Amino acid sequence: MKGSELLVHRLQQGQRWLIANYDSYMDGKLDDEHWYRAFNAWDGLDHMLRTVYGYKGCPIERNCSEESPIICRSCGDRTV
Repeated sequence: MKGSELLVHRLQQGQRWLIANYDSYMDGKLDDEHWYRAFNAWDGLDHMLRTVYGYKGCPIERNCSEESPIICRSCGDRTV
């Protein structure tokens, strides 16, 4: 697996984890520090994918859902 493919895979897996744990975070059942560390790591991978590999578009399968609380930088730019 090439570097960019690995980052895409990790972003997809990370988004699934963040979405699965979002309600627990919002309900205070998940430690803020743990949540922010995971989210910041995920966002850092997105940034790396774009700056190091020049990736364009959404790395998430079938694009990020507009209803999702966790979206990539590309989809975030579309919502502004």
